[in-house]
Amino acid sequence: MISNSELSDGSCGGSGSLLRPLKLSEFWLGIYGYLWGIAWDYLVDIVQQIINLNPHKKSHYQRGLKALSMLDNI
Repeated sequence: MISNSELSDGSCGGSGSLLRPLKLSEFWLGIYGYLWGIAWDYLVDIVQQIINLNPHKKSHYQRGLKALSMLDNI
């Protein structure tokens, strides 16, 4: 079992960090952003149904849809 003292957020000079965010290259974002756009064409109906099932999380879905539309415009 891992205790809280063993988790590092990178601010205590620990050698490894479980909570450090991954750094992604622009190339990675371009490739996967393109694939997300393709997937969107096939999954748009399913996504809309999921949004309708969880109306209390609609703001979260809207943030994702905004990000996807930004990628689609590139």
